[in-house]
This record gives sequence, structure tokens and C-alpha cells, in this order.
Amino acid sequence: MQVSLNYISDLTGIDRRRVTKTLRDLPSQPGPHNSRTVDSAAALRVLYAGAGEDGRLDPSQEKAALDKVGLYNRMQHRP
Repeated sequence: MQVSLNYISDLTGIDRRRVTKTLRDLPSQPGPHNSRTVDSAAALRVLYAGAGEDGRLDPSQEKAALDKVGLYNRMQHRP
């Protein structure tokens, strides 16, 4: 899903300027009102896990991040 950088900033609570700087190398498309839109999944992946030297995530870092999220989700759904 394509979303604006301001939407990502609002969603994550990360400052808009930091989001813009961090995602500057991510492929984007023009959006409404002279904004940039990026793929939300790719943007969140880069913001939370970081990008490797080639702009892609290191598989071990990605697995660790997903495991952490899975553990958190399991703990939240305990009766």
C-alpha cells in the first residue's frame, strides 16, 4: 500500500524529518499535494530494522525483528 511520509510519521511517532531522511533512497511515487508516497511495508521495514549496505535487509536482522514482534504479539494475547 502506498502511503505518504507524513502518514508514516504519524503512524510511528517518528519525526517527519527523520522519516524523510531515512527513507530518501526508497523508491517513491508522486502523491497528492506535492508529497511522496512509498510502499508502507518497505518503509516500516527500513525504519524499524534498518537497511543493509545495498538497501536490503540482512536476513538474520529481519528474522530477529520478526521474532521480537511475534513474541510481543503472543504476550499481548495471553488470557
